[in-house]
Amino acid sequence: MKPQPRPRKPVTIPKAGGPDPATLTAPGISQSSTASNGATASRGSEMKQLNIRVPAELAGRARTAWRVLMADGTGQPYSTFSGWVADLIEQAVMDAEERYNNGKPFNETSAGQLPLGRAPS
Repeated sequence: MKPQPRPRKPVTIPKAGGPDPATLTAPGISQSSTASNGATASRGSEMKQLNIRVPAELAGRARTAWRVLMADGTGQPYSTFSGWVADLIEQAVMDAEERYNNGKPFNETSAGQLPLGRAPS
């Protein structure tokens, strides 16, 4: 007699907690003005991935902040979390350019040019 395969256990995937993400987008706001990842492509440049590390607690709070802003109906038309973060980074860069470069855009620093590790103390 041939050995019979064991029956597989059914896989159960728990439902995610919290509100339905589809209901978090502000009603009546067009998403057409955003780039493919949700970030507005200021200056018409191509999109590039940027990896950063933040404390886990800050990452969680940032995700919650985005969800709250999207649910209140008065926020900007961000379609994604990364689009919201990209706009925050852009605002910080523009503030630094205003403060340190007479409002003119900084020259770009190529990837791989920043020192790695912690800053010397």
